[in-house]
Amino acid sequence: MQHRPIEQLDTIDSAPGIGRTRRGRGWRFIAPDGSTVSDVDERMRILGLGIPPAWRKVWINPDRKAPVQATGLDAAGRKQYRYHNDWREQRDEEKFAALPEFARHLPHLRAVVRRMLRSKDPWERALAAAVRLLDGFAIRVGSADSAAHGSFGATTLL
Repeated sequence: MQHRPIEQLDTIDSAPGIGRTRRGRGWRFIAPDGSTVSDVDERMRILGLGIPPAWRKVWINPDRKAPVQATGLDAAGRKQYRYHNDWREQRDEEKFAALPEFARHLPHLRAVVRRMLRSKDPWERALAAAVRLLDGFAIRVGSADSAAHGSFGATTLL
């Protein structure tokens, strides 16, 4: 499966897609042309994506082989994604392929962090403390976006 640059993933749901509205105790899926999706296989594919009922503004990709299969906003208003299984597996393999190399450098990184924690420079100490938190407690890095939603990491705790 071919990867798309991550920038394209952020805008993919601006393309025509399948929408979702409540119908009784279930869902009505609306094709890009406004018709109801009635094909059983297509409905099963969509239901198999496991899109949470709480998601709003759901967009479902009509291309069953595309990397991004669906997007929506969660209860906190954050954009969430559902990916094609093959694409996710390939990305996971690529992501974890670099771990052995990282593990070889970890002792050196820890030595540098110990030295930086003794530094007089507050910026170096803060950076070293963040790396120590990541290493010792397996917390996430964090970002300004996630902090705005009340989720914090090593770089956004303060």
